[in-house]
Amino acid sequence: MIEIEMTAALTPEVTAILARHGCQVLETRLLFPEGTQRKQVFPRTYDERHLLTLPDGYVCMVQYLRLSGQCILFYTPEPEQA
Repeated sequence: MIEIEMTAALTPEVTAILARHGCQVLETRLLFPEGTQRKQVFPRTYDERHLLTLPDGYVCMVQYLRLSGQCILFYTPEPEQA
């Protein structure tokens, strides 16, 4: 299971999107479901970047900031439902 330590709370929109795809959003951690695949993004930069593909096909990216030790989560918004 892939786990990310968070330093700031996620917005309700992001929390809802991730929950729909099987992620668990805890107070200071984000847990991705079993079967999530992590792939390093090339070319490499000073900070590590990984694409995370969840078992249902949803893709997001995490960037690990070396100097601060923080992570940035880049997510894909879902289309508005009518």
